[in-house]
Amino acid sequence: MELANEVTEMYVEVAVLFDSSAPVHVLSLAGRQRMLIEKMGKEAVLLSLGVNVPGNTEQMADSMQLFIETHHDLLAGNETLGLDVTTDNCILQQMQGVWDLWEEYESLLQTAVADTTNTISSVLESIDSEATPLFAAMNVAVSYYAAGEGVCTREITATNWKMMLLKVTSLGMWTQRIGTAVCLAARDLNMSVSTTSLETSAAEFTEALSMLRYGSTPDTISAPPTDVIVYQILVLYDLWTSLQDVLLSSTLSAAVASAIVSDVLEQCASLLQAVDELTSMYVDGAWEANSEVGGTRIATAGGQVTLIEKMTREAMCLGFSDTTQADILDTVAEYETMEERLLLGFQGSEEKYEMPVTDEEDI
Repeated sequence: MELANEVTEMYVEVAVLFDSSAPVHVLSLAGRQRMLIEKMGKEAVLLSLGVNVPGNTEQMADSMQLFIETHHDLLAGNETLGLDVTTDNCILQQMQGVWDLWEEYESLLQTAVADTTNTISSVLESIDSEATPLFAAMNVAVSYYAAGEGVCTREITATNWKMMLLKVTSLGMWTQRIGTAVCLAARDLNMSVSTTSLETSAAEFTEALSMLRYGSTPDTISAPPTDVIVYQILVLYDLWTSLQDVLLSSTLSAAVASAIVSDVLEQCASLLQAVDELTSMYVDGAWEANSEVGGTRIATAGGQVTLIEKMTREAMCLGFSDTTQADILDTVAEYETMEERLLLGFQGSEEKYEMPVTDEEDI
């Protein structure tokens, strides 16, 4: 394995000399993933035979960790390794498929690590059979990386669209809660509650954004359906990273919160605007893919939750960053307008923005 990697790196260096734009580092690591799949299968067999159990157990753990880290680096980029961020939505969808197969494969490998010589033959047979589709999926991903673009073959269902819309609207809710937590801390009110709320909201925002960026099959969320959505998600990542830098600069206290509250609220406003733009993209995408999804209705309902959190945040942040009572009244009015549209229906400027009357069953 080490020799194969050294040879691959030699080819990479030569390729860079002839064409500095070639995605050789990407191809090197993507190709190594295929070798790791085969290597882990062999290590599982050696464990079952009792061959150097301590050594092969350690190697298996290292191989699994390396596969996971490399998968993340290929997607998120790694400047040290010369990897750019993956921005092609079709490649992201293919890599979601790779990850789904990997999780099944990893579970079998973990069983082999735990059982070693007691590993039953059916587990080893499953490891062998599951390696084939995983290897094939990774092989397709490698070809996409080599071409610089992929081919979208993943079906995005109406349920996928609905879950993605619900997830993207949740970003607004968590952003509002972050602002509320910092304002409460700045007033030195319920500091422990504020700290917990801030940590929880930040973690939830991070997880939701990650699901939208890479997909989450258990949550029925597909990787981005379009390149436009990918780029808007990356805009959100940059804004979120900037806000996190402020939030994590020091341990939260009343003094720290007072010093950063204006900056936090300003950055939250920028983040919310970007979330709204991303939500609109999902609404448009859902309409083009399946007009029965009802993207405008889902986004509006999710937006109501955000407006509730916004009213709370504005009440807690009165006096900070020019927040006034008029802001609260405007938000209340907006909430009531949207609630009326949800219940009584709405004729939009375009058909995709229309909402039907809510029937008794929906209520």
